Amino acid sequence: MEKAKRSFFKRWWTMGQTPEVKHRPMSSAYTMGDAFDYDQGWDCPLLSSGYDKNAVVYRCITLIARNIASVPLMLYDGHQRIVEHPVLEMLNKPNAMQNYTSFCEGLVTYLLLSGNSFIQAVADHDAPHALSELHLLRPTRMHVVPGPDGRVKGYEYRLGNQKYTIDVNVDTGESAILHMKLFNPLDDYLGASPIRSAKSMIDLQNVIVFHNLTLLHNAGCPSGALMLKGNPMLTADQEKQLRDQVHTMKSRAGAGKMLVLNGDFEWKEMGLRPKDMDFNEGRTMAAREIAQVFGVPPMCIGILGDSTYSNYQEARLHLWEDTCLPLFDMILSHFNQWLLPYYGSHLTLSYSKDDIHALIPRREKMWEKVCKINCLTINERREMLGYGPIQGGDTFGVHDPMLNDA
Repeated sequence: MEKAKRSFFKRWWTMGQTPEVKHRPMSSAYTMGDAFDYDQGWDCPLLSSGYDKNAVVYRCITLIARNIASVPLMLYDGHQRIVEHPVLEMLNKPNAMQNYTSFCEGLVTYLLLSGNSFIQAVADHDAPHALSELHLLRPTRMHVVPGPDGRVKGYEYRLGNQKYTIDVNVDTGESAILHMKLFNPLDDYLGASPIRSAKSMIDLQNVIVFHNLTLLHNAGCPSGALMLKGNPMLTADQEKQLRDQVHTMKSRAGAGKMLVLNGDFEWKEMGLRPKDMDFNEGRTMAAREIAQVFGVPPMCIGILGDSTYSNYQEARLHLWEDTCLPLFDMILSHFNQWLLPYYGSHLTLSYSKDDIHALIPRREKMWEKVCKINCLTINERREMLGYGPIQGGDTFGVHDPMLNDA
């Protein structure tokens, strides 16, 4: 298997022809480089200013991605759960560089940053119609190739001046590339990033932080003018000496030193201090709106003063039910449609809400309500709680020990 992979790597980098695609298209992996691509609508500067330079954006995306990656996957064949299966082994270690947690975190991060995530399936050359690896492809390097009829006919991976094409079966839609995207009403091929909706608030917060940092470097003094009363004229040398001395004192190297001047000088401020501009409130307002765009309660990312939720537990519950779980359901639906047909037609990936600690309070309230309902049979109550029927459970008089213990 390793020998086959190495030979395929060699053919991939030879730049002779695009790797051969057979039946259900599957391709081989390649090494990620450092080239960025700014074509086809990718706004790399926006991603940089949002994710690299804004703590609120970074925290929101990381919180959602790590929450989703923490949920264990479950595999079902019909209604029967399967504990051991090649697809589970594949997902637990998608490739030699990643486990499931890091793979899923990267997948969600790309999706929230750019509105798109691309996964490449790697063929197992020892087992036809099987996979050996899954790789995340950086969205800034991926290009969708539309066909004459508007349907996608392939994907291009661009690395510097080199291009690698992976075809799509136009009739069936089968491809070695899985393209997940968020809804975009203005583009038929690429998803819309939440960062675009929060751009103005991100810019506002970045400007406030930069201004405060510049002011701190300036010894906390806003811009101003040093005026000499009585309108005496300074020589050019005196003006230069005074300007250099004031500049040195306002720099970090001059912090704590005393400025000694001769004459009747007056300092006239020509800028506003952060307190006068109410920058703190502006930062908080911008942070809240950024968090709202990503569906994260402000309390979950440490923004104080938000009274929307009575406690942190309720905020976490809102984060999971309104943001994390719907996004996770979308990801699993893509996996069930694209990945599982390689392994069988009746397989389904799912998860259990019992594994999510943030949902425990809601589950406890549900148990308490169901146990008090006397107009339902035992099996009806068990079905509401997600359990299967038991023998003799279609009566009202017999008590279920499991429900009583709850």
